[in-house]
Amino acid sequence: MTKVNRTASQGTTYSPPYFDRLNYFYGQMLGVSDFCAEQSFFREKHKLHNRCLHGHGTVCGLRVLVPEPDPDCPEGAERPLVYLEPGLAIDQAGNELIVRSDDHAFKIDIWELMTPDDRQTVAQALTADKEAWYCEPLYVYLHFRECALGPSRPIAVDPCSGAPPSVYGRLRDSVRVSVSRAAPAPGAPCDACCCGPCTCDGLLLAQINRFHPTKAIEAEHVHNEVRRRIGTYPFTTIVGVNWRHGCDYPRETVRRLLNEGLVVHFSRPVWIDPVRERGVVDIYHIESRSTRHPNIIELRGAIEACPAPTRELRYRITHLEECPESLDRVLLVVRCGFILDECCRPVDGLNVGGRVPHIGTDYMPCAAKPGPEVSIPCGVPPWGYAPWVSGTGTGGGTFESWIYVEDSRGTHHDR
Repeated sequence: MTKVNRTASQGTTYSPPYFDRLNYFYGQMLGVSDFCAEQSFFREKHKLHNRCLHGHGTVCGLRVLVPEPDPDCPEGAERPLVYLEPGLAIDQAGNELIVRSDDHAFKIDIWELMTPDDRQTVAQALTADKEAWYCEPLYVYLHFRECALGPSRPIAVDPCSGAPPSVYGRLRDSVRVSVSRAAPAPGAPCDACCCGPCTCDGLLLAQINRFHPTKAIEAEHVHNEVRRRIGTYPFTTIVGVNWRHGCDYPRETVRRLLNEGLVVHFSRPVWIDPVRERGVVDIYHIESRSTRHPNIIELRGAIEACPAPTRELRYRITHLEECPESLDRVLLVVRCGFILDECCRPVDGLNVGGRVPHIGTDYMPCAAKPGPEVSIPCGVPPWGYAPWVSGTGTGGGTFESWIYVEDSRGTHHDR
């Protein structure tokens, strides 16, 4: 078996901040630093609790959405506007990021929030054609910030520092939004950021793939799925397969699919070679003959070897003794608890609602005949934005999916 080298968390030391609290006694003199230390004790403990026990990411809401077009806006006066849905998130440092429903300021002008350097880069890219679109990705981040409130005048002056230019009596925890061409740091640590000072350059909310400074942004170019859902670890999921779940395919297409390979795509690289023994992936041929107990036949194949981490698992049946017949079913079972990613965590593989999307290939046509219409009230995944991927937020689970062999008469059978 190939040795899995887990290097992402090696050499780390546990060094959280010190927690010093006041020891009150009668006649004690207290100064500004003492009261600040009292606040810091509780704030830093709460942030440590957040990032170590809950992790970071979006908890609810905070989708980046495109507003409805304004019919009163004259042509040529459009702006690249989006708005931020109310919600809650926790950033890498453990700060709680809250956007309330009365925060009307979170109607975002993408062009205005970009840095001068980024605006200059975009303008240069559009110099040749003012009507062209800028197609390099832009990233929307949410940051924690403190807002000073309640201007006040001190009744005494600190003899060491003199009179301050202005002081405020209160601080409010708030947020700000930024837009940048800078992509988020690649990869993710294997462990939660709870060992000390954490790099916090903002929490990624969305990616915009098509942009123009004087045109409205189209909804299909805003991708909320790039964000991280709340958790101490972003489990690897199944993001696509090369067949359409529950659909009917011609017999020859099914034969070719089994021969060329059923392909499962993962969100992050996984180790395939160490778990190539039988039992991790099973394919069953379920006959539909009019008998009381139809036969269930295991179709023997193998996972293609891949000694390095890969985002693709391909299971091929090179010698198919008997191809499934009309109305038969082909069932694929992937035991994701045995497939580990680069951090040695199991894949979160439950096929929620059977909606892991189809990813087309050259040999697998997209135009499969759908099965009978099934009414499912869930238009979007539980996390509120598409696409559907596998998983429920915990490692392991069994991925199951199936297809049918098309009826030779071209009609669907009762399932």
